[in-house]
Amino acid sequence: MPESNSTPSTPKPARKSRIKRSAQDQQIANEISTAEQAITGAMEQTDVLARLKPRSYDEKELKKGLSLQEAAQEAFNTRQQRAGTAAQAKQMRDTAEKTAREQFSDYRQTCQANYLRRDDRKALGASGRVPTDIEKFITTARAAYTAAGQVPYGDTLAVYGYDEEKLKEAFVGLASVAEAEGEYRARAGEAKGATKDRDTAHREMKKWFGKFKKIAKLALKGQPGLREMLKI
Repeated sequence: MPESNSTPSTPKPARKSRIKRSAQDQQIANEISTAEQAITGAMEQTDVLARLKPRSYDEKELKKGLSLQEAAQEAFNTRQQRAGTAAQAKQMRDTAEKTAREQFSDYRQTCQANYLRRDDRKALGASGRVPTDIEKFITTARAAYTAAGQVPYGDTLAVYGYDEEKLKEAFVGLASVAEAEGEYRARAGEAKGATKDRDTAHREMKKWFGKFKKIAKLALKGQPGLREMLKI
């Protein structure tokens, strides 16, 4: 058989998978705990401290590192609390929105059953698609309910369940959505800020601790027991 002169194609490099936020959080938590164990261990063990002092890691420098670790831990705690609060606010917002959208769907179907003309349905907000954007949805639903209580639609819709009391209830539901959305945005903003603060504090700690580990490994060369105790 004749030889083939074709050059095999170079395989495309595999795409790097994105690290999930939760995995990154766990890594940060592990690094904070590891730093605490190593630094406190170095401060408490006379043998370790004696080997580190000649290499610029005396009690003062170790306290500096511990302060950075404590700041990172505090920032981590705050971020976790803020994230939890934001998650609760989102759940409340989602519940309020779901209820309001179900109410609006019922309203639209009621209007569609009573009015066949395109102009009537448009005036009542009962034509086209319901906006997915929450703010546009609230605005659209408010306009629809307002029209439903006015001439020439109010009397007819009242007979089919959308009287003045029912429309007031629908407006209250929309107000609840708007309030819950504002609360969620505020809490989400706090969580985002807390994440930034945590990442900054972790970065500062990691910078100090990274250098400390390198020097500590040199200082404790030939001392596997001490290195194991510090987890380095």
